Amino acid sequence: MSALDSRAARIALAGRCTLAGTRMLDGGTHAWGGEVSWYPPGGRCRACGLGPAERAVQDDPWSCAAPDPAAEVGASAPVSALVGAWLADFAVRLLLGLSVPDAPLRVDAAGFAMPLSGTPLRALADPDCPLHERLPADVPVLPLDHEATVADLLDHVGVHEEPLSWAGFSRPVRRRAAVRAVTTRLRSAPASARLSALGVAPREVLPVARRDGSGLRYVELAAAGRERRGIPGDLTEARRATTEGVR
Repeated sequence: MSALDSRAARIALAGRCTLAGTRMLDGGTHAWGGEVSWYPPGGRCRACGLGPAERAVQDDPWSCAAPDPAAEVGASAPVSALVGAWLADFAVRLLLGLSVPDAPLRVDAAGFAMPLSGTPLRALADPDCPLHERLPADVPVLPLDHEATVADLLDHVGVHEEPLSWAGFSRPVRRRAAVRAVTTRLRSAPASARLSALGVAPREVLPVARRDGSGLRYVELAAAGRERRGIPGDLTEARRATTEGVR
């Protein structure tokens, strides 16, 4: 269930949902209105119908301490409450196995008092949308959890592979750099840094890029604490299995 503050964050979540083959319930607001949309698996996603420039937009909130005067006005409290109530109602119906409208439910307090229905979303995915990759069925599980270090993770990928995080993190830069450097390349982090400190979640599925340009593969972290308790089987064999075919 999505209740995010920007298009960029919604598109990022849509990509994660389609990758995992799961559904997405989204709610959002603007100054005097908002909408609730249901995206079932296999259909259109939040990014379908957008152009490359729209998918690449970076509109994440900057800082409450340094507001952007050019930013859009936030939603009014009554509209936020109304959209939030509809979002919760949709979520309860889905949890109970009941149907929800195929079309987005839109609220426009500036011009209309009643919710409006938009175009149904159960149509086929946009063939030009790049967010419809699916995870392979045989993602290997590493004998590491999210409290492992970057060095531990690098022991389980090939030397010509680049493990990535989903969220950017600050990497070491020159002391007087005016702007902090943000990256998703885990090799850029200190070897002793814990994955959890870099924003990696428990049981996360991490993308691993091949430097020869042959695409991505994925690895999954074990459940929290499993590495410390030990995993049955030979660790050397587990390491060999996760790097097989990439050296």
